[in-house]
Amino acid sequence: MVKTHASRVASRSCEPCFPETSPSLALRVEVFETLDEPRQRIWDRVYRALFVDGGRYINTFDRQSLAEAIARELKPVVRADGRIVEKPTDQLVADLRRALCDLGRTRLKPTLLGDAAGRGLDLARGLELEAELMLGAAKPSGLGVTEDEIAAYREQKFRALAQLAGVLARVNSAEANALDDGVVTNHTRQLILGDMGESVGSQRFTQKLEDVLSAGGRQVKKDVWYDPRTIIVHDVAMPIPLYYFPAVVGDIEQAYLQQAADEHRSYNLHTDFNWEKPLPNLNPRNSELSVDWSLTMLTRGLVARAIEFRKEDGLFIYTDDKGEVQKLGNNLSSLLYHLANLHETLKEAMENHIAALRLVQSAEERKQRDLELAQRFDAQVKQMYWREGRGEISREDLLDRPILRALIRILGKPANDGPSAPASGPRYDFG
Repeated sequence: MVKTHASRVASRSCEPCFPETSPSLALRVEVFETLDEPRQRIWDRVYRALFVDGGRYINTFDRQSLAEAIARELKPVVRADGRIVEKPTDQLVADLRRALCDLGRTRLKPTLLGDAAGRGLDLARGLELEAELMLGAAKPSGLGVTEDEIAAYREQKFRALAQLAGVLARVNSAEANALDDGVVTNHTRQLILGDMGESVGSQRFTQKLEDVLSAGGRQVKKDVWYDPRTIIVHDVAMPIPLYYFPAVVGDIEQAYLQQAADEHRSYNLHTDFNWEKPLPNLNPRNSELSVDWSLTMLTRGLVARAIEFRKEDGLFIYTDDKGEVQKLGNNLSSLLYHLANLHETLKEAMENHIAALRLVQSAEERKQRDLELAQRFDAQVKQMYWREGRGEISREDLLDRPILRALIRILGKPANDGPSAPASGPRYDFG
């Protein structure tokens, strides 16, 4: 069985099975099944060992119970009109089969699944019985199976289980290491184990299972649930950023870009249509944003000081031609979102106002402002890397960093003698 977790993580599940009414799982290790291919279940031997050998057949095939069950089904039936008639042959055969199957379940169920008087066959007892049957078949008559042989067989079965409990997700680990993006992946092996009680055998079983699963220094996290006949083991690697998956930054991204470039597309690619244009690309392999209207207006507005960061309340604001202040959010991502959300009339008014402010500035003044802002943006990016090194990087930083790099690209490369990035400082310092 393949199970997929919500934090972008995949796993394998292995389940020792008892008599089943559903198809077997593809990735599993079963009790009472051989490990060698082709796998063969040995329930015929289990049945003989539990219900036939050693004189147990006398209780299993209780003649009195069998006779009573058969006699009940051979009785004539009373029809709706009150007449007593013999059962048709087809109905008689079906009723006999049902009655004998019900009798068999009633007799066998307590030994297998337990009842008020006992727990039945749990994993520990089941695997021990399997070892006795498999190893005993190769022993000379009268020679039993030793505890050491059972322990070795049990460990072999556990190792087969551990080999299946790998992470199924295909990620580009080499590239992830080269990115040095600060993501620290935690590897844990999850063990979900049915409660088998406090007997010595179950404790020995559990301890050996954990020893095998933790081989190589793996961290094993154990959870207990209700079913003493099932184990689920899966490896967990998390968090895994989406850009570690080749399918995401390969096929899916290329398909998205192809659809986004279709000018005749009659539908939006995003649930919120405002992100059609200004959504930053967070793929580190291709993290530069394309220049669109929102980025252009943001850059020109900052140069002309029509758009500013107000430190007292931590908001970006736009001052229009009438001196009225509009709030644009508390980070660059939300600022781009608000710009994209403007009505076409407001966009035209903003373009005209910013163009008028730029005409007031001389060419030299605009060039100096461009270099100054490029230096400040470069310092902000470096501050983010400092915060990332201290483990203080925030979601807003990750969204704003590609925007700042795009702004630097529009304004031009900052001067080498620009201000260095301090280890800490104001979040935005655009002046």
